Amino acid sequence: MEKILKNVMDMDFKYDVVSIDEISSLSAGYIILPTGEIIEVKDDEDHASKFSNYLNNYFCRKELKYLDILEASRELTNINCIVYLGIRTEDIKTSLVGLGYGIFILPNNYEENITIGQKNACLKIIESNKSLFGDYEKMDLQFQKIGEKESILRDEFMDILQSKKNKSK
Repeated sequence: MEKILKNVMDMDFKYDVVSIDEISSLSAGYIILPTGEIIEVKDDEDHASKFSNYLNNYFCRKELKYLDILEASRELTNINCIVYLGIRTEDIKTSLVGLGYGIFILPNNYEENITIGQKNACLKIIESNKSLFGDYEKMDLQFQKIGEKESILRDEFMDILQSKKNKSK
């Protein structure tokens, strides 16, 4: 659905978002905005193009800038967005697509600045990753700050998501 979002100049622009009820760990990806809106990267879309497009709108760029996925993720986390990348694996011998893994890319200060909307979206993605047929997860989920080599422990991230102190929105 199309929704009106605010850019860096506090002016309105329209962008397609999805509701929290539509998100899943099996998606190609998401940009989770501090306001709680969720922008989906569909299976047939390029992550870098989708991220760059949003950033061009957000920063009111007259000269469009195309960023690679790492640069775009860095810019998104600099404005306190959370990026989710769903990465599928493919068996070269059989060409069968496997489930793969998912990576949450978090702003460096996410512990202090994560909003209620972002917490709820992350929890929904994590919850959707549980198998209906046993006590296992569909995909390996990883949690990473953009500038750090070490992953964030799942328990540490879950503690932040489930904590009572929240930033509004």
